[in-house]
Amino acid sequence: MTEQDLKFKIESYCKRKRNVKTKKNNIKAKGEAYENAMSYPSDAEVIYYSGESASHCRRFAKEVDVVLVGGSMILMDEWEDRVGAILMAYYPGMEGGKAVADVLFGKMNPGGKLPFVIPKKKEDLPEIDWDAEEFRYDYYHGYTLLNKSHVKPLYPFGYGLSYTTFTLAGMKAWRDEENLYASVIVKNTGKREGSEVVQMHVGAADSKVERPEYVLKDFQKIRLDVGEAKEVKLVCPIREMAYFDEGRNEFVAEFSIPYEVYVGTSSLREDLWVREV
Repeated sequence: MTEQDLKFKIESYCKRKRNVKTKKNNIKAKGEAYENAMSYPSDAEVIYYSGESASHCRRFAKEVDVVLVGGSMILMDEWEDRVGAILMAYYPGMEGGKAVADVLFGKMNPGGKLPFVIPKKKEDLPEIDWDAEEFRYDYYHGYTLLNKSHVKPLYPFGYGLSYTTFTLAGMKAWRDEENLYASVIVKNTGKREGSEVVQMHVGAADSKVERPEYVLKDFQKIRLDVGEAKEVKLVCPIREMAYFDEGRNEFVAEFSIPYEVYVGTSSLREDLWVREV
């Protein structure tokens, strides 16, 4: 598509108060259609004209909403700040159009959360041999790698907006011989009912082995009416923090060390409350 064709298309379809633009992965990029194929870097990059088309649309439309269709993370640093809203639809199936419309027009309040982290740029991702027949993740990957590298993501693991707002208050953490516990009061402070997901991450700074700063160990989704507040309780068995001792050929749980319990709504450090127990 030439620049002139693109401009004509956008002027024809975007002269309205609001515009919805769909961006999707393709079958070749994802690799499901090929034997021993992995998703190539282009899978994470929206097509070339994404940012340019968003910029053009903003000239003619009051707002531009982007609907992403795909099975994994999509980089959006070149156009993310030019659009009014972004909806990650994944692969919604034959009823996907109706479901997306229900969300965009406010019939349904979205409550989904990202199951992965979206970096600001592809340079924040680890180097990968895309021609390899097999691939092993390093110990640090995803948000644990970004945390270790002190790199802030564009959108953290667990991020997701809705048409209402929530607050967390009164976070508590404690332990017994077998488990780590946390609780927090969640309140719907917005103007319509909705759902929020509370995450419990756990760190072990005094561990005998190297570990990520914290990792997800429990979460709970809660639905609240306007003005409603409820207590959410989370738990992590200490045995789930065990590490594998190669010399002993067994998992070892560290029951005697202190643990850091983090509670919040995403993997971003600024979104988490922390208590040592």
